[in-house]
Amino acid sequence: MAGITPLSILILFGAIQGLILAVAINRIRDRNRPANRILAVFILLISLVLFSRLVYAESISIWRTYPHLFLLPDIPLLLYGPIFYFYIRTLLSRPVEGFSRWWLHFLPAAGHFLLMALYLLESREVYFRRLMTLDLWEVPYISFIALLQMAIYLWISYRLLAEHRRALPNHASFQENFRYLQTFFALAALSWFSWLYVTMYPYLPFLPNLSFLNYNFSWVCLSFTTFILAYFAMTRQEIFKLPPEEQRRKYENSSLSEEMLINLQQRLEKLMAAEKPYLDSKLTLSHLAELMAIHPRDLSRLINEKFAMNFFDFINSYRVAEFKMLAVEDRNENITLLAIAFEAGFNSKTAFNTAFKKLTHQTPMAYMKSREKRMSG
Repeated sequence: MAGITPLSILILFGAIQGLILAVAINRIRDRNRPANRILAVFILLISLVLFSRLVYAESISIWRTYPHLFLLPDIPLLLYGPIFYFYIRTLLSRPVEGFSRWWLHFLPAAGHFLLMALYLLESREVYFRRLMTLDLWEVPYISFIALLQMAIYLWISYRLLAEHRRALPNHASFQENFRYLQTFFALAALSWFSWLYVTMYPYLPFLPNLSFLNYNFSWVCLSFTTFILAYFAMTRQEIFKLPPEEQRRKYENSSLSEEMLINLQQRLEKLMAAEKPYLDSKLTLSHLAELMAIHPRDLSRLINEKFAMNFFDFINSYRVAEFKMLAVEDRNENITLLAIAFEAGFNSKTAFNTAFKKLTHQTPMAYMKSREKRMSG
């Protein structure tokens, strides 16, 4: 492969990250299956387009041998808008129910697919000649149609987000989701805007010549979409999980009585205080359940109902408390905060900073400075 550029490397990593992420978000414990599946489809489409652009841009001979592969990035053009919208609806617990309600959204995509399928009936030589002469009947109209469709779905998705924000302004889980969706929405809108600009520029000469707004800018936005979603998946797993009220419904048929739960709560608190299993940076729900001699599902219910947390927040709350205790010991005076965090059971700087800020609403550094002020005052 000749002429590899930094942009090509970025696109390659973005496409690979997308494939990994599509699998990872569907392996999260207590995951929000409907929302995660829709998101996985959206991410896989992005990865498909990124791979297609990469191979075509690097002039790989496979395009000349199999020119019909050139259709791959064009086929899903009318799928992005509906899938993006359905994902936001589902994540906000407003799924579209019933086949008769959602299939209409995919009629344009189905029609476009049938149009693209006609090319498959042509021989390799005929279609290759089309590519070389741009004798393609959907160009440039499909770009305008796809841009208009995406604009419509971006708008109704924005309205849906705004409606939920007004209805649940102080709901903690919604605020967490809203920050995530704001970022996701901004990336989608930025990609759409750059695509709109490069499509309209040849037809509207009065538009300013913004050289940085080109197709490459859209590819960068798509690549960063997979990176940023991966960041949220690593640091904000609760976004990709069932809401707490839906998690509680899973345990309605549990055999554990309230008295048993209280007893298990006391046992767990004693175990955490005496043996400090949270100091193991690789501690899992299954391992902790083994120490408690109970089923992982019962431990999950115990933590959800009696501590109002998920497993990771529960363990990190002990690690944060341990960090605070270790940080004031004289023996740790000349040790970095990160080294103390590792001693408390955290396994990375990102995990430590994220958990600390989530649980204390302060960064570790800000906490230490405020403590010093209190001590000196």
